Amino acid sequence: MISIKRSFAFRLSIYTITCVVIVFVGVLFYNYRVSKQIITEHTSEHVRHVSELAINHVDAILIPVKTITEYIADIISLSNISWGIGRDLTLMLQSTVQSNPSIYGIAVAFEPYRFDKDKYYSGLAFCKTTNGIKSVNIGTFEYDYFKRDWFTEPKKLGHGVWSEPHLGTEGKLTIAYSQPIFKNINGKKEFVGVVECDIALDWLITIVSNLNYCDLCENGYAFLLSLKGNFIVHPNKQYEGKSFFTLNPDKKLLGEDMISGKTGHERFFSRTLNKVAFTFYRPMKSTEWTLGIVITEEELLSNL
Repeated sequence: MISIKRSFAFRLSIYTITCVVIVFVGVLFYNYRVSKQIITEHTSEHVRHVSELAINHVDAILIPVKTITEYIADIISLSNISWGIGRDLTLMLQSTVQSNPSIYGIAVAFEPYRFDKDKYYSGLAFCKTTNGIKSVNIGTFEYDYFKRDWFTEPKKLGHGVWSEPHLGTEGKLTIAYSQPIFKNINGKKEFVGVVECDIALDWLITIVSNLNYCDLCENGYAFLLSLKGNFIVHPNKQYEGKSFFTLNPDKKLLGEDMISGKTGHERFFSRTLNKVAFTFYRPMKSTEWTLGIVITEEELLSNL
């Protein structure tokens, strides 16, 4: 009889302990999930503030360049058509490059035979060099600007566009803003050419690389992604100018979310850091690019 009671009491104790352990583990797991979510959201909010400051700094460079490009296009559009490639335009382009540290080069390119019936190419271009401002010949068989995106895209779309990263003169990796030029000819609006301003990526690299997220991690990094998914800025220089989708074929959905203008974060394995990390991303409305900040999971959840 005693053994039966002891057996019942033992079983009751086991059941009780089991239930307590299950509840305890459940509460612990719930607490872990909630704490992890709070930490991630807190980090996301901090990254949002850091990103906004960075975007404001980048816009402080890009928006004036965009405005200058549009201004020159308007002047040409309103000028006498024979003035298009005259001395005044040459001086304007040279002074624009000279007086704007963020502008690496500038070009004005016109449609075939638009200003000279004997000339297929008509245009002017200038860029910075170590020896000052130099003229660049952009109308050649080797450099046919009619086949370049900076000319074809604004012509096709009818409005200004930011280019993908590309090699400019002297082998510098640059981006450009191109604005179409329209003139009212015989009462009809006609496309006559393009104004393009180049920006060397050194400026953007400096801004993005110096983002103040150091209180979150020691080994994180930031990057800029173009509208087509190409890296504009990345700590691994070999990535710049290359496609996110080519380098990360297993992260197609993440790439599509980033270039579609969404804001969010995702856990993934960073080959750059060689660790599991979180990438936080948000769009830059002025250019439709994406700014991303990558933080290792280990550092992100170190307080957990």
